[in-house]
Amino acid sequence: MKNLLCALLALSLSALAAEVPSPLFHCTFDSAEAVAAAGGKTLPGGKAEWVEGRNGRALSFGTELMPNNQPSGGVFFPKWQLDPTKPFTILAAVRLAPVAATPKGFRSFKDIIGNGGTRGPGIRMTIFYGFFLFNSGDGKTPASVQSQPAKAPVPIDRWFQLACVFDGKTATIYCDGKPVASGPVAIRPNRRPLCVLSNNGNAYGFPGAMDDLKVWQQALTAEQMAKLYLDYAE
Repeated sequence: MKNLLCALLALSLSALAAEVPSPLFHCTFDSAEAVAAAGGKTLPGGKAEWVEGRNGRALSFGTELMPNNQPSGGVFFPKWQLDPTKPFTILAAVRLAPVAATPKGFRSFKDIIGNGGTRGPGIRMTIFYGFFLFNSGDGKTPASVQSQPAKAPVPIDRWFQLACVFDGKTATIYCDGKPVASGPVAIRPNRRPLCVLSNNGNAYGFPGAMDDLKVWQQALTAEQMAKLYLDYAE
């Protein structure tokens, strides 16, 4: 408890003067109507259901692992015209089901948002073998940034805030307002729309739920990311 209070105090001090701009895109996932209003299109595959979220309701396509290469559901956002070659920030509140801690769940990709595969092109935020992973690539060679499980364990069966900030050269992954991985990455775009909770609706479904998703076409600062987490944690 003492460590948590100290961490929150440190984040509070760094976020005092941070003003966060309104996101370019935002989806609350409170209902099917909220998804449609945000421009989302629910894909066939997993069974979409609305469950208790961190703040209101949340979207889930199930809490079990889907077989690879089987439609796993998800939501496309075809109207969200994000240019991933320019600075951006993607932030989401997510919760992993306990199955993610089983041997099979541990070894599986659990995709959060993206429009590309392991080697690109496009972008991909996923969880794999106990680490957070952001990657792109030219279609042949991957370009990725990943966390270290020993230093930043992936939370299981609780809500947490996950984000990726790209400043045009470097991608930084945040978990609960703190950077957990950072490194240079060359992003190659593609024309697919962003998809959440699976890999383009075709595989690697996310066993759990997503409560809130915000996207900016700018790289937010560490102070702004701290403020977003403090607002979320209240």
